[in-house]
Formats: sequence, C-alpha cells, structure tokens
Amino acid sequence: MSDFSGNAQPSLAPAPETLLQGMSSETARHDAQAASHSPMDPQRDLPVANEGVVLAGLLALFLCRAIIANAVVPPWQGPDEPGHFAVTYGLTRPTIMRVPIEAGVLRSMERDRWWALYDDLPPYPLDSFNRVYSVGGGNLAQPLYYSLGAIALGVSRPVDLETAYYHLRVLGVLLAVVALGFGWAGTRLLFGPEVAVGALAIGALHPQFLLASISVNADALVNFWGAFVWWQAARVLTGHRRALSIILMLVGAVAALFTKRIGMILVGVSLVVAVAPMLENRTWRLQRREALLMAMAAAICVCMLVVLGVLFREPVVVLWSYWRDAFTPRTSIADATGSEALRFARMTVDYFWLIAGWLRFQPPSAWLWVARILVVSGMVGALLQLIIVRTGRLSLSVAWLFVTAQVVAMFVTVFWLAPSAPQARYLFPVFAPITALLYVGLRRLVPRGFEAQWPATLVVVLLMLDVTGFTTVDLQSYLP
Repeated sequence: MSDFSGNAQPSLAPAPETLLQGMSSETARHDAQAASHSPMDPQRDLPVANEGVVLAGLLALFLCRAIIANAVVPPWQGPDEPGHFAVTYGLTRPTIMRVPIEAGVLRSMERDRWWALYDDLPPYPLDSFNRVYSVGGGNLAQPLYYSLGAIALGVSRPVDLETAYYHLRVLGVLLAVVALGFGWAGTRLLFGPEVAVGALAIGALHPQFLLASISVNADALVNFWGAFVWWQAARVLTGHRRALSIILMLVGAVAALFTKRIGMILVGVSLVVAVAPMLENRTWRLQRREALLMAMAAAICVCMLVVLGVLFREPVVVLWSYWRDAFTPRTSIADATGSEALRFARMTVDYFWLIAGWLRFQPPSAWLWVARILVVSGMVGALLQLIIVRTGRLSLSVAWLFVTAQVVAMFVTVFWLAPSAPQARYLFPVFAPITALLYVGLRRLVPRGFEAQWPATLVVVLLMLDVTGFTTVDLQSYLP
C-alpha cells in the first residue's frame, strides 16, 4: 500500500475485468481530460504507481476479510436479518410455507446462540415471529432486495434454510465489492487517482462496512445503488455523456428508493446534481436528441410503475403505506435537547466505525478514541479544504451535498419520525463520498514534508484498527 503515491507517471493496469471492465474507460478518459477536469488540488494530487494492481489488491483484501468475518460471525447477527430473510426465502417457497420458515429461522437462531449472546432465554414454542417482539417480520417494503435475493436463491438452489442464508451473505459481499468499485470510479473522476485509491483503502479496511456487507438485509443493495449514483453524478459533473449519465443516476436513485426508504435522499440529491451543470456552465444546454432520450426514459419508467401497480397491487399498497408512514411524526422535534443531540452525534461517530450485533458489542474505549480522532479530524479537514482552497470546490461541494443530506435525514428520522439509535449503516448509502472526504480531510492535516510517508501510515493505522477491532469485538463476542 506504500505505492499510493509517487513521483513516477501512473502505470494504469486494467482493472479486474469481472467487476470493473466498464470503469477502466472512465480512468483513461479522466487522464486524457485532466486539464479540463482538474482534481481537487493539482499541486497535491499525486499519480498512483501501478494503480490497477493496487485497486485489485484492495478489492481482494476486502474479499479476504469478508471470508474471515463470514466464518467467525454467526448467522442472524445483522440488524433485522430474520424478518428480511424469511420474506426473501419465502418468495422461493409455496405460500403455505410462511409459518414453517419462521419456525425454522427461530430454531436456527437458537442453535447459533442468538439469545445466549444477549444473556436472554429463547421463547417457547419457537413457532412464529409473533412470539419474538425484537425479531419482527418483513412486510414487502423492500421489494428490490427481496426480488433480487429470491432470484439469487433460485439460481443457487440451496438445499436447506441455513444454506440459503449463507448464499444471501455471498450476494451481499458481491454487491459490496462492486459498490467499492463504483465508489472508486466516481471519486477518481472528481478528485483524481490518489484520493480515489486512498478512499478505497478506507472502505476496504472499514470494519462496520464489512459487517453491513455480510448482513442478510437490504443494506448491501442500497449501498450498491448509492455508490452507483455517486459514480454517475461524477460523470454528469465532469461532462461524460451527461444525458445518459443523468438518466442512469436517476434510475439508480429510484432503484434505491424501492430498495429501502432511506433511498429517498438519493433521489433528491440526484435531482440537484442533474440541474447543477446548467447552473455551473450556462453554455451547456440540452440538445433536442438528449431531451428526447430523457423524455423517453421517463415515459418508460412511468409505464413500468403502472404495470407493476396493476400486476402486484397488494405489495404496491403495502409499499405506499410504508413510505407514507415514513413521514408520520412519532414525536415532536422540539423535544430534542442540545445534550441529546450531542449524545446522538457521538453515537453516530462511534457506531460509524464499529459496533457488532444488534448495537450490543462495542470495542474498548481506547480503540474508540482512535476511531473518533480519525473521523472528526477527517471531516474537519475536509471542511477546511472546502472553505480555504479555491481549486476543486465543485467536487468537494458535491461530496458534502451527499453526506450532509444523508446525515440530516438520519437525525430527522431518529429524532422525529422513528425514534431510535443513529445507526451508522444509515450513512452507508453515501459511503463513497464519506470516504473521499475522510481521505481529503486527513491529508489536509498532514505536514507537507510527510506526504511521501502519509499513505503507508494511513494503511498501517487502518490495519491496526481492523485487526484489533476484529479481535476485541468479533472474536471475543462470538467465539465460544
């Protein structure tokens, strides 16, 4: 990882063909148009030696970490996994199997010590989710994830319920790998190769993102769409086939909305990004062909929604009820105090880097302080970069737009709409811009004379956090 930056010209080996073949052309175009689309700070943005090798190595490192975590972390430790798995698996079985599936999930949870890990006793009889308040059941409110999971199980044909669970874990990991690739591609277009690889290193070694990726729920898919929207937004702002990129960005945002309610934020951000080129560059106007293409795409989307509403009326009614419920206040936002807001802000920082189980298993205090310093310093540095440095403000502004919108939405939700803990997984749909800002902000605070050693130092710190977090949280909590 010490090759993040160097004085040599970049040697761009092709990205892994199976995952990033479409992105390699973006890399070449970005280098060819460096004069017109300057990265954040040309004086400090350095080329990356053997960038393709580093990219493949970081993605392989994430895969290795996922394999180890999958072997150590027992089933059902991801938030709300039982209910979401039951719906997904149930779509591949006859309707009359709903109750037997729930009973099978509960028995699997007992075998995997789910209640014992939380110092509780399992309820009896283990025949229905109705007996287990904290488990709950799915309500078809995340149709894209359920559908994709059911298709994956239809292809893999698991022999039993627990095998199906692990197949869905594999699906989540694959989605996370592609999401990291999308994040790298978008960050590279906006910020340049060094920031892109540095942000990818943070993502590949991030403990909480890894746990979210092996969870059997909709998180991995909505994170995938968030990274895709980030990539397409970068293409829009750097002038890469703007009309097509706007269409793809909006399609990805709508897909995120049908994956999870939190995808609503991506729709709003995408609309802002879609009009930003017109405001930033008054000479750019939609051509007749581009306008026609966008109108046709919008018409196709409307027709598809109408067809789905007719063919799947009951799920659509449930989905509409679920979305409407998302805007129903549960408490008054005026009741929130300053001390409570600060406590939630601290919880957000702590939970962002690592908390396992259903918000039960935290790392030691000393470990948390290192993570807090990294997160707070990175964000403060990125804010200083936005305020002080004139170059690259558009790229930084877009990243801050994604992150700020998601943070505000999360706090409104946990304070007003659905009072709960500010779980870090709610921020992962904008994980790519978060990691970009973290790298930019931390680099901002690095003394000029230490720049050559900075990337390797960052990787060493991230590795130490990952290893110590894994041993003090995952191994200590889950191994008998």
